[in-house]
Amino acid sequence: MSSEILRWLIAIIVIAPVPPVFAATWLEGWVVAVADGDTLTILDKARQQHKIRLAQIDAPESGMPYARAAKKFLSDTVYRRTVTVQAGKRDRYGRVVSTVYLDQENINMQMVSSGYAWAYRNYVTDTAYYKAEDLARRLRRGLWKDKKPVPPWQWRRQKQR
Repeated sequence: MSSEILRWLIAIIVIAPVPPVFAATWLEGWVVAVADGDTLTILDKARQQHKIRLAQIDAPESGMPYARAAKKFLSDTVYRRTVTVQAGKRDRYGRVVSTVYLDQENINMQMVSSGYAWAYRNYVTDTAYYKAEDLARRLRRGLWKDKKPVPPWQWRRQKQR
């Protein structure tokens, strides 16, 4: 390959804008509320609130075993702390589906690896969530202390019937 073509390719790679598929929206904010084990609210510097749904995970619903423990764990971890949020699309409830970071630690992953949430089978794009869940299950962490915990998506379906 000639050096002229190589320079041209490098220029395209360096100068070309990032396609929207790869562009991430980042938010930073103070956690002002924790609704449950996978939903929180942040207040950004412009004093705008953002309701955040933790991506790729599903925590126990209110009324399920470990729902309070999951909420407490998330609250103890992030409440009244500044987090960075890699924001995705909004869900049908208007929440921003996001990965939440505290001091560069992935809080979504921490919820799963600590046994307070499942890898959300319908929405996982990173297989590391499955590995974290398997390890939490083997070590009987959090909700995995129960022999057969019911995943929230099954619990919601049963409740609808």
